[in-house]
Amino acid sequence: MTRKEKIKGLEQMLSELKSKMNELESEIKIEKVHDFYESNNLKEGQHFMYNGKECVGVEYGDFGYMKTRHITKNGEISKMPTIIYDSETIKSI
Repeated sequence: MTRKEKIKGLEQMLSELKSKMNELESEIKIEKVHDFYESNNLKEGQHFMYNGKECVGVEYGDFGYMKTRHITKNGEISKMPTIIYDSETIKSI
């Protein structure tokens, strides 16, 4: 086996491992969202109160935090996400 073949083989292994890591990260995000709903006794998509605001939807952010969007006074979903710092203050509606 030449060095070029070995390098190519290592690069392919690295590519496969990166792909697997991306799959696992996606799976973790999905599980964290499901866990959020379960631990707060909410159904997926159910509105809830957080910091005195009605919120809808939950996402697991890229930097390791949960975020949601609140309902504005006009009844629309806010464009700016709200970071959920303390899930103890979540109240179902």
